[in-house]
Amino acid sequence: MLLAAFCTLLALLPARSPAQSLTELWRERSASVVAVEFRIAGTGGVASSGEVQAFGTVIDESGTVIFSTGAIDQQMPLDALRDFRIYLPGGDTDAPIPARYLGYDAFTDWHFVQVESPGAAALLTPITRFRALSFYDGQSSRPQVAEELWGIGLRKKDEGFAPYFLSSRVSLVAEVPEAFAFAAREVAGPGLPVFNGAGDFVGLGQGGFGQAALQFSERDRDGIPVVMINPDETSAVLLAEEVLPHLRTRIPASASARTAAWAGFERLRPVDRETAERLGLGKRPALTVGDVLPDSPAQKAGMQPGDVVVSINSRELPAIRPPSRLGRYLEREVARRAPGDTLFIEVVRERADEPRILILTLENAPY
Repeated sequence: MLLAAFCTLLALLPARSPAQSLTELWRERSASVVAVEFRIAGTGGVASSGEVQAFGTVIDESGTVIFSTGAIDQQMPLDALRDFRIYLPGGDTDAPIPARYLGYDAFTDWHFVQVESPGAAALLTPITRFRALSFYDGQSSRPQVAEELWGIGLRKKDEGFAPYFLSSRVSLVAEVPEAFAFAAREVAGPGLPVFNGAGDFVGLGQGGFGQAALQFSERDRDGIPVVMINPDETSAVLLAEEVLPHLRTRIPASASARTAAWAGFERLRPVDRETAERLGLGKRPALTVGDVLPDSPAQKAGMQPGDVVVSINSRELPAIRPPSRLGRYLEREVARRAPGDTLFIEVVRERADEPRILILTLENAPY
């Protein structure tokens, strides 16, 4: 399915245009970002919140926008999200564009909204209208270390959601396990697009990444470790190869129901050297299961705490650095699927040459 999505997107991507100045690229591409505003209605005796704002990127000609926000709790009923409005960057904040909520996708952590008027959609420029670095000649490509990237930030509502320019050089490209580029400093607003010097779409700014620091005071002269996160800008870029295949395939079927595939195993950790030697795994990447939840798909399939996972659907677990991110890989392999899907998970209990294949039927997450 992902291959078909890649091919479809490749066919839609335009050919390279003649060289444009950075000013021209900026003016054209800043039309692909918007501010999203909505209200969270009171539920369960909890009072209604004020207005919530987030940054969004336009993904299609119908005016569909994706955004992520930490303001929406995972336990919050989606039907509590009300009165969605879209603001053009630098536009009139007294004349928002009405939008409807399409739903939430747990795998990408994207919320989807769409403008209600076709006329309003014509004012927006989808990110898919531009060439993407990942799709030249059908080959996957990534930015290079020391390459200059630039992106878009948005000011607050009281400043008219004015767009502004950010740029930095790539300091690291890594899989964690998603493919990321990390810039030397902030390069875009969270959820907003990043481009290279030719104007090719490189990826989306990803929030939640911070810088380690020490906070000193008279009471704590040795310093307290803290992580400093800029909520309005980010130096982390989720690469286009992780974004484009999901723009159409992950649009939710329901605006009010949370759908998330659930297996029911938890506390995954890389297998330690002693266990690997005892089981005869060698240097094979593997994960030890810490907990198996009662009445979960994993328990129903016969999984037990202490089982060592070595493959999923006949694919070996990859070698990921740091190994602590390997659990994230397996969690995403579950999350990218749908309730009702089947997983064949190979586990080892006593000897690597005597594995067991557990057949899990995923269910919708109970939370």
